Amino acid sequence: MPITISFTFLLRKLIHLGSGLCLVCFARDTGWYSLLFGLLVSFTFILDLTRNFNLTWNRIFLRLFGGMLKESERNGKLLGATTLWLGLYLAYIIFPLPTFKIAASVAVLADATAAIGGRLIPRHPLREAKTLFGSLLFAGSCILLFNQYWNIPLLPTLLMSIILTIVELYSIEIIENINIIIGNSLLVYYYFFFQVGIKN
Repeated sequence: MPITISFTFLLRKLIHLGSGLCLVCFARDTGWYSLLFGLLVSFTFILDLTRNFNLTWNRIFLRLFGGMLKESERNGKLLGATTLWLGLYLAYIIFPLPTFKIAASVAVLADATAAIGGRLIPRHPLREAKTLFGSLLFAGSCILLFNQYWNIPLLPTLLMSIILTIVELYSIEIIENINIIIGNSLLVYYYFFFQVGIKN
């Protein structure tokens, strides 16, 4: 099958990857960062939502960003970037900072890798736009990052990676980014919770 990666698709994924990793890498457990992060997410969410109620703004928005949007996003659904940043912010304010950094970095990197890989080899569709190769890349990326970068032992790494891959595969499109980030944060949080319990 032909490679279906366009420049706009690649640009979209690079924006997701770059913005997501910046928000994770520069995250600090301080009031000013929490405020700036919250303002960014609120501003983005309001701009995205209000285009459904203001035709002039919607025309301007589509003129600027329409080439990078999915069909559902052009028809009014929240952008992937909006839900990505919203998911990151929710994880940031709910979970401890180390949990957030581990979970969010893995989710952002694995999701981008899976999306690009699924476009490169678009065989064996599993569900909607999901492919077998994309899901395998997602799981493989999670395993490498958890185990090799974050030094989590192999058994919990495998378990968390399998669960997160299933979450990514079966999530509804509009909340997929939120599900992946919050779901992974829960997995990482409970991993450390049980680790502390075992040591005590």
